[in-house]
Amino acid sequence: MASRKAILSLLLALALSVRGLESDDLSAQLEAIPDSDFVFTPTPSNVISAGGASQRRTSREWEALSGLGISQTSFTLQPCGLRAPHIHQMATGLLYAIDAKALVVGFVQENGTSVENTIASGASAVFPQGLVHYQFNNACEPATYTITYNNAEGGTVNIVPALMKLPKAVVMSALGVNETIYEAIVGEAPTTNFIQGPAECLQRCGGSSETSLASVAGRRLLEV
Repeated sequence: MASRKAILSLLLALALSVRGLESDDLSAQLEAIPDSDFVFTPTPSNVISAGGASQRRTSREWEALSGLGISQTSFTLQPCGLRAPHIHQMATGLLYAIDAKALVVGFVQENGTSVENTIASGASAVFPQGLVHYQFNNACEPATYTITYNNAEGGTVNIVPALMKLPKAVVMSALGVNETIYEAIVGEAPTTNFIQGPAECLQRCGGSSETSLASVAGRRLLEV
């Protein structure tokens, strides 16, 4: 018994020692960063398409986040705009609705159960790590929100483009379609982070989802 306690004590001491070294390294890293770099000043959005735009705040854009295990992205969804289904393989996301009237947030559980809610300004929603999720602005005014992640990178895999990168035979079998239908799907599938939502919403909003986003620069969905 005494030997077992001694081994456990040694393991605990080693763990604390490693954590101490990591803490020292992080402290030194942070101390080397200029004061001004602890503040992030947004530039034109780095992801854009017809349905919306977003601005990442990860360790790639903001050095001060390196090693802190946190990142954030701000979003604007145009009326009827949809953030295409995707996953974050390295992080859970916590959404906060800044200005929204009918922001639909949803994900699919590991057992296949669909979870969907509609929220408004001031509400929050969570997207568990690794689960397919989306956001849809079911209102005729833009919706703005932020999502904070418990990882400095977050990591994103967008479902539709990723699926289309699999071998044709695999996708055809998985979807139960023939080659003609497969080619039609590939030809019509959106390849942007944001897309315009259902026709019903577009008709209700009088096509207002085409609000100009020309003031910001963009990137393609396949870039993760």
